[in-house]
Amino acid sequence: MKKKVSLAVLSIIIVVGSYFVIREFTQTGVTALDDSFTREFLDEDVEVGDGFYFYEARNGKYTMWLSEDYFIVQEPTLFYSKDQLENINLEHNNNSTEIRKSIKLQYRGRNYDHTETAYRDFEELSDIYSFENQHEVIEDGDRLIYFGSSNQWNDGGNIVTRDSGEYDPNRYFALVSTVNGSQYATIQYGIYYDGEACGLNQNEEEQFFQGLLLNIRFN
Repeated sequence: MKKKVSLAVLSIIIVVGSYFVIREFTQTGVTALDDSFTREFLDEDVEVGDGFYFYEARNGKYTMWLSEDYFIVQEPTLFYSKDQLENINLEHNNNSTEIRKSIKLQYRGRNYDHTETAYRDFEELSDIYSFENQHEVIEDGDRLIYFGSSNQWNDGGNIVTRDSGEYDPNRYFALVSTVNGSQYATIQYGIYYDGEACGLNQNEEEQFFQGLLLNIRFN
């Protein structure tokens, strides 16, 4: 009886040990690749910028560059994909109680022109995140890109929105759309922390966000 028990325990130890050995060899140290759900959408054979991977939407309607430091949140309320609608939420791997970074992207597609709806969705973001409706517009071939930023902080329960030209921006928002509005994506990028400053390199954050927008392509 003792031998049987010993053999059973030994078998369990071998199985568990093998799992961790295999896991150790398959982990890359790159957040986007080590998260099995996120990795489903990445094509490592497509060359993109350093620190990024080529992402293709589950519905096949658009592609973008996904930072190696982010993973897709796999929750039904935060990720869903249909032919004309996809919603994804990305979280940064170094999120902590001090600083948290997240990105929300929502894709919409239609079989007809709908520029008014696309811009209306951008206006809704602007109403929430912009300071006095400040934003910029880029015309990039067959795409239009509307984007802006602001600084928001919680003042005793009241959200105060301030000019990102005077305060470090921590809220970024955008619309990337085909010229006719038949396909578009709204994007929100938030940096959350306690207090009024977080000490991040704001030029790097701005470049990161604009790079995200410029590399969204519709199929």
